Amino acid sequence: NMEYQIKFTNVYVGKPVINETNGKEKPFVPQEGRLRNFTYCSSVYVDVDHQIRRKDVDGNWGPPSKATIKKIMIGRVPIMVGSKLCITSEKGPESKSDLGECKVDQLGYFIINGNERTLVGHERMSDNKPLVFFNKNGKFSCQCDVKSVNDCRYNIPKTTSVKLYAKDTSGVGLGKTIKVTIQGLKNDVPLYILMKALGVNTDKEFIKMCVYDLNDAEMIKLLRPSIEEGINSLSKEEAIKEIIKNININTFNYMSLTEEEKKTSKIKNLYDNFTYYLLPHLNQETDETTETNFIRKAYYIGYMVKRMLSCELKRRNFDDRDHLCNKKIENAGNLTANLFCLNWRQ
Repeated sequence: NMEYQIKFTNVYVGKPVINETNGKEKPFVPQEGRLRNFTYCSSVYVDVDHQIRRKDVDGNWGPPSKATIKKIMIGRVPIMVGSKLCITSEKGPESKSDLGECKVDQLGYFIINGNERTLVGHERMSDNKPLVFFNKNGKFSCQCDVKSVNDCRYNIPKTTSVKLYAKDTSGVGLGKTIKVTIQGLKNDVPLYILMKALGVNTDKEFIKMCVYDLNDAEMIKLLRPSIEEGINSLSKEEAIKEIIKNININTFNYMSLTEEEKKTSKIKNLYDNFTYYLLPHLNQETDETTETNFIRKAYYIGYMVKRMLSCELKRRNFDDRDHLCNKKIENAGNLTANLFCLNWRQ
C-alpha cells in the first residue's frame, strides 16, 4: 500500500580535508598524508531525492510526498597529487615548498596509506580476436586462442583455445587430432564432438565450417583424424552425453535427485557453460534462441580451426605475441584512479 522511490543526483567531490579528533577541520596537504600514513582523498557527496505515496481505502494512489536531502556523503576517493582537486594546484612553484613539496616534482601520483602510488601501463592480449601461436616444445604444435569479453558489460575475459596435437595421442593411429579448451570443463573436448553438441548435423557441414572449400584435400586431411576421433557421437544427444562427463559432479547436490533429474541438471549446466564461458562475446542481447546462438559459435570455432590449419600448412604466418596490434594497453590502477587521471594538470 506504499511506494517509496529514491534517486541519487548531483555528485560532488570536495577538497581534501582532515577532521581531527578535537572536531577541527583543516585542509589536507599531501605531505601530511605521507607523514601520518593517511590516504590523500576527498569525500564524495550526492543529493538524494525521495518521494513516498500511499493508496487510499479505494485502492487509488494519493499524491506523492517529495523531499530532497542535499550533500549526503557516500564515500571517499583518492585524489591525484597535482590534479584540479589537489591543494597544490592552487599554489605556484615557489609556494609548493611551503607545503612540503619539491618545486620541481612533476606530481601525478597518489598517496595511499602514506605511500606514493602511480599508474603503470601494462599490456595484455587483445580481446575478441583469434590469434594463432606456434608451440615449439609443447604437447600441441599450434593453437588458436580467443580472449572473449562481452562488450555490453564488464567481466573477466573467458579464454577459448583450439589446439592441434603435435603427435598422435589416440593410441589407435588416428593422427594429430584437434581439441578445444573451454573454461569450466575439466578436460579438453574433441573438436568433432563439440561441434555436434552445438548443433552441427552432418560431416559435410562440419567440414564446410572448418575448411570452407570441399576441394581442399590438404586441409581436409588434417581434419580427418578429428572426425574419426568423434565418430561414435553421431547425434547431438550422444555428443552432449560425452561432454557432460567432463562436468565436475561435486558442484551438484545429487543426494535428493532422481536419475532423470541428475541428467537434466547436467545438461542445463553444460548449456550454461556454452552460453557464459564459450565465446560469450557472441551472445546477442535479443530474444535469439539457444540453438541459433550455438550455431553462431560453431561457425566461429570453425573459423578458428581454419586459421590454425592455414598456419600449420604455412599458408599464413603465425601471429606475433609481441606485436602491438595484438595487444591491449591499459592502466593497472583502479577505476577511481583512472577517472581522476583525467583531471591531472598538464
